[in-house]
Amino acid sequence: GAPQPGLESVGDLITQARAAGLSVTYELNGDPEAVPAAQALTAYRVIQEAVVNTLRHANARTLTIRVHAKAETLDIEVTDDGPATDYTPGHGLTGMRERVTAIGGTLRIDTTSGFTVHAVLPA
Repeated sequence: GAPQPGLESVGDLITQARAAGLSVTYELNGDPEAVPAAQALTAYRVIQEAVVNTLRHANARTLTIRVHAKAETLDIEVTDDGPATDYTPGHGLTGMRERVTAIGGTLRIDTTSGFTVHAVLPA
């Protein structure tokens, strides 16, 4: 089958978000090449779910994706500026949390200003 998506596929998600009218900022720090495939796939899925969530629910204008590949962890943060009132946790976010915890990571969702998904995966 097709290769599993990883961090190199995030560009496709950004293209989709921009096509939907969002202003997207993407910051990638560290060495994405050193990220193991399972972590890269989980990172992609988290970002994908967050982007889909933004497009589906929030009246957002901007989307910021930050990925920091460190020696011990892969840190992912996706934030939009949509009003938090639209937010209802869907199956996608439950699935996202399960994926992250399955590889020993943590997932935090913050809706104090906009919608932020923050995942930390062990590298």
